Amino acid sequence: MDKTIDEAIELFRSQKIPVFEPGEEEYERSVATPNLLFRFSRPHLVIQPETASHVQAIIKQARAQKLKITIKCGGHSYAGHSTAYKGILLDLKKMNTVMLDIKSKTVTMDAGCTWGHVYKKLVNGRHNGFIINGGRCPFVGVSGFILGGGLSPFTRSFGMGCDTLEEATVVTADGELVTVKDNDDPNSKEGKLFWALRGAGGGNFGVLVKMKLKVQQLQNKDGVVVAGRYQWFPNSGITNDLMSTMNNFYTTVTNDFMTTMNNFYTTDWPNQMTIDSTWMCDPQQKEGDGVRFLVYYDGNKDEFDTLIDKYIKQPELAKQLKRRSLPEKSTRFLHETLVAQWSEETTKAFPTNKTYNIYSSFVFNNDKISIEKVTAIIREEMKTFRRLYRGEKVQFLVTWIHSGGKAREKKPSDTAFFWREAVYHTYVTVDWEDKWMERDMRGFLKNVKKKLRPFSLKREAAFINFADGELSKKAHERAYFGNNRKELRRIKEIWDKDNFFKWTQGIQLPQGIDDDGELDVDVPDKEDMTDTIAEEQWEYFKTDDFVKDLKEFVDNVDKFVKEHPLLERFFKGKKNYIKELAQKAADLKNDPSTPLGSKDLLPKTIKVTLRQQVIYCDDSSSMKRDGRWDSQKRLVDRIAKITTRILPEGQGVALRFINQDVDNNSNLTLAEIRNILEPMSYMPGGNTEIGTYLRSKILEPLVYSKLESKSLERPLLISVITDGMPEGEKSSEFVDAILECGNKLEGAKYPRESVKFMVGQIGTGKAAAKFLETIRNDTKIAESVYCTSDQLDAKFEEFHKNEGDLDRWLVETLYWPIKDSEDKEDHESDGDDKDD
Repeated sequence: MDKTIDEAIELFRSQKIPVFEPGEEEYERSVATPNLLFRFSRPHLVIQPETASHVQAIIKQARAQKLKITIKCGGHSYAGHSTAYKGILLDLKKMNTVMLDIKSKTVTMDAGCTWGHVYKKLVNGRHNGFIINGGRCPFVGVSGFILGGGLSPFTRSFGMGCDTLEEATVVTADGELVTVKDNDDPNSKEGKLFWALRGAGGGNFGVLVKMKLKVQQLQNKDGVVVAGRYQWFPNSGITNDLMSTMNNFYTTVTNDFMTTMNNFYTTDWPNQMTIDSTWMCDPQQKEGDGVRFLVYYDGNKDEFDTLIDKYIKQPELAKQLKRRSLPEKSTRFLHETLVAQWSEETTKAFPTNKTYNIYSSFVFNNDKISIEKVTAIIREEMKTFRRLYRGEKVQFLVTWIHSGGKAREKKPSDTAFFWREAVYHTYVTVDWEDKWMERDMRGFLKNVKKKLRPFSLKREAAFINFADGELSKKAHERAYFGNNRKELRRIKEIWDKDNFFKWTQGIQLPQGIDDDGELDVDVPDKEDMTDTIAEEQWEYFKTDDFVKDLKEFVDNVDKFVKEHPLLERFFKGKKNYIKELAQKAADLKNDPSTPLGSKDLLPKTIKVTLRQQVIYCDDSSSMKRDGRWDSQKRLVDRIAKITTRILPEGQGVALRFINQDVDNNSNLTLAEIRNILEPMSYMPGGNTEIGTYLRSKILEPLVYSKLESKSLERPLLISVITDGMPEGEKSSEFVDAILECGNKLEGAKYPRESVKFMVGQIGTGKAAAKFLETIRNDTKIAESVYCTSDQLDAKFEEFHKNEGDLDRWLVETLYWPIKDSEDKEDHESDGDDKDD
């Protein structure tokens, strides 16, 4: 195999196709996964084609050499279908061009795009009122979404995502480039392929490289979407009161629904209304179990409020859904709100998440009898989960994605997506942190599936976009594609007669079909799957001498500290501190999901982490403008996440605000930081007395009080974030406080560099820019202060869709004020050369 791989690599590189091998940064980023079940996934190579011709060359060579191909777009397959542990990982991320033609109301996109790439075209063009029928999460890949059917926030208004597909270009198993369209003869082989791609196209018939979709237009003439989010934790937990309300919600009938059996009262939500919900059971959550609601409405706020009052009779829930839902331009909805609504899902999808996850999906109608039984089962299973796993780091989630509406108007046979009757596509998630919990978690999910599957359509339906990796091998086609599976096999034979695109849950060829129409779609005993994924991948996994590497790494960190006089002063004799930090740094070095552990960035990450991080935030009234407050919260969260990553136990960061007082602990964990930030808002009428409170809230308690007793344990880095210039104090107060700090440090025989400052701007305020320019040009504090020229919120927005680039930018920004003076001089010299 090694010789075959080497030959393939040489050929691809001769054709200037980007190829990456284990150990290279781009390889490690590409194979990184947030689901630890796939932690040993190590394909032989990663290829990132840039053109359709690249894909053609890759397919032809892989077929000639019998190399397994795994296709990856966004990498969000719940069952790990876009994760490779051998062969070639075909990562389409570099194919990300988007062309919007608003006149023809079409958008053409490369297959490696995420929905964020596509939505950006509408956002930047300020095309309010226009919608592309794509994913709820902007980080999801476009290809898998459309090819699996695709549930959009506006599916009820415009149909499934695949219903808006007009044209698709595919590289076939023969390496040919084929374009199929919605106007192809349905009986032609091209027409049949187009039919199959709409709901069953993922990895079955070829590699999608480009597609064209219809752009939809909202009915709201103002181009406004009403959208919101509310997490409801009833005072008495998940009680009969909640169950009554949830049954009313899911069947959309009036308040007397629980006492009547008459289906005459059953009323569907208008097609313009979509309400998703997630039942949440986290045994560590003090509030108990709850339900998260996400709403999207194509209409005005008054109409929305009227509908909520009409169908939701629980007073507090109706009140909060109305209060927590806001009308906003559709472009703002696409840019900001979707990310905020699906923040938990987004975070879980990033490789830095690091939990174990298993999933299953169901397809429900909304008849009264079924819904009452399903919600009763979920309630009982949540009680069981909380009882069995009290105190454990585990979660049980049941997410209901609202479908129906326009999606039901097509017949099941009109496209490969079969389950047109669905009103809710529901997926169950179980996640955990301790690998020894896997057997218990699989056993729990097995029991949930056994109870819920009878209520799924035809007692078997599942949704391929929410793939379940443990469906029966003889029944997965039936679960995903229903009665369309036989036609899909015939089309498979036309386009991939040798089954080159073969995978565990793929379409089979008609010959030798492994299909039992009577078999349950679920594997009888999921507990038997315990550790099987990791064990299979382990056979192909290679690593270095971990113990030897770790010892060397600890020695290197210790040497690193000793070579820097300031660090030596603070950490001399603290061997256990250095050892624990070094061990965590070694883990970071071996973590492919982030560049923080890369060869060039890890020393900077360590040096930043060795400083006591203090984040000093602006909460003045001007922070209400332009989303500045929310941007600052996200920025603070990320800084805290980075700077606590390799800290020893018991160490953390400090968080302070100009006007408001919060927990004054200087060693807050990331979770504690988030608990502080979540309910906070800016202070109406608050001033920007930035120097006054720098002294009283930070310098006096964290520095001055410790100088006399020589108990200053770590050097400090104070990150100052502001959107304005000082108000309510003399203009020199901030500079005076920094100068005073330096004098007091020297007076106590500490180097001035024991406390450093990074100052950055949020927003575009001219006053803030002027203030920062003054700080930047003040030679008296130049050695203590680094004033970044980046607008922090704009830079964060630029990088937030690529976690690796975001982490790199933040570490570089935090590292700059603490760089050695000789490093700064070298850097400045390099910059001058480039300018010349």
